[in-house]
Amino acid sequence: MVVVEGVARQPHRLWPHWLPFGAESYELAFDREFGSLLAFRGRADGAVYEDVAVTEITYGGPIDEGLFVVP
Repeated sequence: MVVVEGVARQPHRLWPHWLPFGAESYELAFDREFGSLLAFRGRADGAVYEDVAVTEITYGGPIDEGLFVVP
């Protein structure tokens, strides 16, 4: 896993809906082999105010075809 930390350069632009809004900094954790985002944290005023992590992931496993059926 690789972890990066970053800050928003211009807060008044379009915002990714999955990233917590208004943080002073962000910590993002990625899988090194597949590049998947595994966790992120938003920090403001010296504290983490949102923390999200993947709890289960499978690479190369079978895919349930029912996931692609539109009701």
